[in-house]
Amino acid sequence: MSYQPGEVKTKMTARMKQNFRFIEVQKAVSACFRDLGSTPLTYGAARHELGMLALDMTPFSYIQSMMYKTAHRGFMKRKAAIEKKK
Repeated sequence: MSYQPGEVKTKMTARMKQNFRFIEVQKAVSACFRDLGSTPLTYGAARHELGMLALDMTPFSYIQSMMYKTAHRGFMKRKAAIEKKK
């Protein structure tokens, strides 16, 4: 079984901004064991399943465009910060 959860509250995510998508470790583990043996792939908790369903229904071209714009915006911010230091 492939387990691909969304955001889970752990020590690794402690510094990230917590929002409604984050779930407790116990909930993530129980969701994984719930699906064990009944499905080849699970995203775990219901809110993660719904998030992935929405993402699966979104056209790939829209996702690709959105990711490009986000990456480009980050690149331009870093470039401006480097030029400001000069």
